[in-house]
Amino acid sequence: LFVAMTSPYMHSPRRPVNVYSSLSSRPPPSASRSKSHRRNKKRIAAVVAFHCLAAAAYILLAQQDASSQHDQHRSLSLTVDDGLPDLGQSRLGPWLLSKLGFGGGSRSKLGQMRRLDHPPASTSIVQRKLYNPNATIPSYCYTNMISNGDFALGTTDWTKNQESDMYPDFDLTVSTDAGDGSLMMTYTDRYERNQGPVQDITSSALPCLVHNSTTHDFYFRMKFDVQMTDIDTGGGVEQCRDDRWTVEEPGGFKVRSHLACPYIKLVATGVAGQKNLHIHDINFDWDPTAGAWNHYDITFQLPEAWDENIGSLDCVLMGGPPSASVSVKNIELSRIEEQTAVEYGLIIWWPWHPNCRDNMFHNWGRSTFGWVAWGSWKSENDEYTIDYIEDAVDEASGGDYYIASNRVNPTNQGLGQKFNGGKFSKCYNGANYYMFFTAQVKLLNQTTYEAVEPDQQCIYSNSTGLNKYKCPRILLYVTRAGEPHLKVTLEAEDILKYPQNWDPDGWNPIEFVVAMHANVTEPPVVAVNPNFMGGPEGSVLLLKDPVARRMEYEDLPYDDKILPLVGVYGKLPIKPCYSYGDPHFVSFGGTKFDHHEHNAWTLMYEQGDLSIEIHQIFTNYAAATINDAVRITYQGHAYLYTGGTVPSSADAHSPTDGKLSFTDPELGVEMVSRFFKDQWYYNIWIVTRETWEAIGGCIDNYDGTPSLPETPVVYPEGSPTLAEAETICDALRGTDNFDSCVFDVRMVNDPEGAASFLASST
Repeated sequence: LFVAMTSPYMHSPRRPVNVYSSLSSRPPPSASRSKSHRRNKKRIAAVVAFHCLAAAAYILLAQQDASSQHDQHRSLSLTVDDGLPDLGQSRLGPWLLSKLGFGGGSRSKLGQMRRLDHPPASTSIVQRKLYNPNATIPSYCYTNMISNGDFALGTTDWTKNQESDMYPDFDLTVSTDAGDGSLMMTYTDRYERNQGPVQDITSSALPCLVHNSTTHDFYFRMKFDVQMTDIDTGGGVEQCRDDRWTVEEPGGFKVRSHLACPYIKLVATGVAGQKNLHIHDINFDWDPTAGAWNHYDITFQLPEAWDENIGSLDCVLMGGPPSASVSVKNIELSRIEEQTAVEYGLIIWWPWHPNCRDNMFHNWGRSTFGWVAWGSWKSENDEYTIDYIEDAVDEASGGDYYIASNRVNPTNQGLGQKFNGGKFSKCYNGANYYMFFTAQVKLLNQTTYEAVEPDQQCIYSNSTGLNKYKCPRILLYVTRAGEPHLKVTLEAEDILKYPQNWDPDGWNPIEFVVAMHANVTEPPVVAVNPNFMGGPEGSVLLLKDPVARRMEYEDLPYDDKILPLVGVYGKLPIKPCYSYGDPHFVSFGGTKFDHHEHNAWTLMYEQGDLSIEIHQIFTNYAAATINDAVRITYQGHAYLYTGGTVPSSADAHSPTDGKLSFTDPELGVEMVSRFFKDQWYYNIWIVTRETWEAIGGCIDNYDGTPSLPETPVVYPEGSPTLAEAETICDALRGTDNFDSCVFDVRMVNDPEGAASFLASST
């Protein structure tokens, strides 16, 4: 107690030392804070005494447990005769504070300062169904689920969200706005930004979470007016911004700027424990003028499963600097159906629960919230900025985009996000997976906003490649469990899809793949932080359409190099291209198409000294063609296969019957011949990773379309209809062969023969 009472922290006017846990990293503010924030030493001494006694109690009980052979003692769930409570229920905190004269145990929240792995026993879990066709949605759901949102009843239905009894109390009052005479609620003299008014909306909100036969997707919309005043100066609060910049609050404490804005938190308690959802108005254009009212208006979607098994739901108003007095009025929380949201043109805020296989970037296309100005420490905060440009109409700008400007060190400054925390854990499960990145980037002159000077452009040179100091680059931070982060720098030649074709005036595509966890013995990845940066001095970086998603090997694009986190430069994935049947094609990119050309050779693949061609003729039974011959030319030697012949293990480059293998380029060929209706035809598979500079039907166009033209289909007279063919091929529905079966049944006009033909082909 003597140490606690003589500690310098005892004289901190706002923040008593927290020896219990690191609840906040905020340093003690200066002693210039108002005297209204001082808290007596007795309370602090009590907290210290509580921990001393708690430690002693646990030691005593542990000793008793060690000497006992009974399981019930090992669980520490016992009642001690000297008045100590059951530890498994009360955690000692409320009991000790009540004994020391600082409030009854029922008022203390020390026993609740933990993650709720299970709901409290007093919580009644409402087992609900996501869809109830006969449910009636109450009309108030579409007007206001908040009770006393106009404060006509004072603070009725509103209580204080203290977060912890270790925090000093704050003031919550209702008064009249001098401007228009309306009522407003003010919360001030706060110790932490998490303190604010809270309302239990369980009974009003739960009936509003149901789907019925006439509704589909729906959202919640929160609206209120808010103003903030600095309690020391009486002036406005300027730190609220809609980006992720670090701002300095009174007392020297630095936070991300969106935390300096008012926002709401929904707290749901159910069978899965306690879930918190922090909802920030990403469209805030904050007016810092003292007395100015700002309008909070955000439409958002609840996370998955929040409309099931909820026992309680609280709505908390919080945020803004602790030094600010916050006033709110006209609070409304309503349900919005999807069609209404579309008609109103509302921007939907999606909870940050990423779809790992869709896009892990948060808040693309809405604002700068969620984005970090990477390398900001290299500039003053008021110089280096990131902005979101919306609804750009000129063709040169190309629509919505982000822009990083006023960079003093463009090579190492840009913008990015961090994919970490529990919400991303599922994205990193398992081993042997990849991350696929795409975006579009542009570099412009900082002054003219036109193309940078010719000698500063990201132009490819045959002798030197790309100058990394004039081109975009990506800095990738990857963190594995228990290890320091790994810094991976990806230069322009790694990330640009067409590094030799930089467009100084237009958008340039970024596309690359990173092998994330190739070795099962390595610690798992827990965080990934991609940052877009680079460009010459005096340039601004423009970014749009960023995508990051997890991929498995079979889903990798065939023409994107696989970059390793460490080690040698990556190679392309091994991909197949094949032609079979009458004939169906699948390119390296997975594009399916049909191509028919009578009595002609079609180039499938060519690179360096290797070319592979197929010859097509009409069938005897339909207006379709088949592959009746294969010609392979390698290093000046031609190998022709026709009349059902296939490679033999005795042939050059043939390791086994029916297969060929080449080393430059590294490629494998497999072919199978079949006899059907008095004709030989060939199915051929080409497998390689060397597709980068190849040409032929196996290589898609830049836009993903087939490089071979699809031939118009003319089905023979009397052939089965589409519905009839689909019925015949129903056993293949859901497989890669279903569409091919339907085509063959209609083209061959022989259902049984077509089925046999397809079976022999695949």
